[in-house]
Amino acid sequence: MIPPANGYTCESISLDDAMRFVLGVETDDWEITSSEGGFYDGVKVLHVHLSYVGSPGVCPDCRTPLTIHDYKEREWRHENLGETVCYIHAKVPRCRCSGCGTVTQMKVPWAEPKVTYTKRFEAVAVREMSRKPLAVVSREMRVSWRVLDHIVDRRVRMHLDGMDLNWLRRIRIDETSAKKNHRYITLVTDVDSGMIVFICKGKNSDVVGEFREWLLAHNGHPENITVVSCDFGKNYIAGVGQFLPNAHMVFDPFHLIQLANKKLDGDRASGQVNGQRLKSVRYALLKDPGKLTLEEREALLDITADNEVVAKSYAMKESLRQMYDSPSVEVAADHLARWVEWVEKEGSRAFRALAKTVRTHFDGILLAIETGVNNAYQEGLNAKVQFSKRLANGYHRSDRLSRIVYFRDSCRFV
Repeated sequence: MIPPANGYTCESISLDDAMRFVLGVETDDWEITSSEGGFYDGVKVLHVHLSYVGSPGVCPDCRTPLTIHDYKEREWRHENLGETVCYIHAKVPRCRCSGCGTVTQMKVPWAEPKVTYTKRFEAVAVREMSRKPLAVVSREMRVSWRVLDHIVDRRVRMHLDGMDLNWLRRIRIDETSAKKNHRYITLVTDVDSGMIVFICKGKNSDVVGEFREWLLAHNGHPENITVVSCDFGKNYIAGVGQFLPNAHMVFDPFHLIQLANKKLDGDRASGQVNGQRLKSVRYALLKDPGKLTLEEREALLDITADNEVVAKSYAMKESLRQMYDSPSVEVAADHLARWVEWVEKEGSRAFRALAKTVRTHFDGILLAIETGVNNAYQEGLNAKVQFSKRLANGYHRSDRLSRIVYFRDSCRFV
């Protein structure tokens, strides 16, 4: 809602109260004692000084009245007021309890304990960092990147420390590139909410063991995991079998069709002898038939008419894809069984190898149809991870990439 310029019902306030309203220091326990403004290296800067005028209250433990022991001078970075960089300065009381004998620093209403920025500054920084690189936000907000990095680290730690995975039952697991030279991170997400529940370095079977330990450390139960959706990688399959004893493997339809496309492309390449004829229809062969242009259809008809291997491999790939359009699991199972027999009898060497994979993971492939679980969301999340990586021009350490992924794509669930 946009407040109107006229016709409002706001109350009249003093200039001092207006400044406190803008700063977000709306409490009678603190008052503005002075303010200073000027330029630093061409940048407008405002310093606002506050003084405590309230009562210390009582000790939260023994209910004994507190007395002010001394004061500690502190300053906080506040959100920019337009183009003006703003700081809040205050002498914060340290209070002594005569009953407990303890001395504690009083909490201030505009900032969290043990930080050097206000709540409103943090809110603005979080909003900006959710869509921009830290370096860009650092320049725009005129603040050290280390302050922004501390905010990211603090938010992620709060999220992870408060994570309770007692409810987790069905998960997706997939890897995505973290650095060059085949350096990967593995992401585990909840099927039902899409929440990222675990990120770690690598993509071998040990990452499932690390996930099991993470689950136990966050009130989760490995035996409660009933569904794991993943690709056909042997490492994940072995890890799930070893560390998640009650989990049923669900093999993602996208990865199965991707395997078939690779086999088809291999048959196309092996049948190419001089010239670009087969190469020119490469993407038409891999494309959804419903999205082919007229020219692509004519090229496919021409190629499949005089190349028996490519024609048969293309038909097998399309038949496998059509299996997912079956009206029921029973029909899909019959379709897939007949497809395996057909490919084992008449398919190319590449497609016979695919048929062996399908036969090995027959139940898991059908379970994807029965449960409706797939890795489409995970693939979209991987694209977001790569976008975040490109925004920052890469990350030297994979744990920093993992942290920004938690921050941008999971902390919103807190």
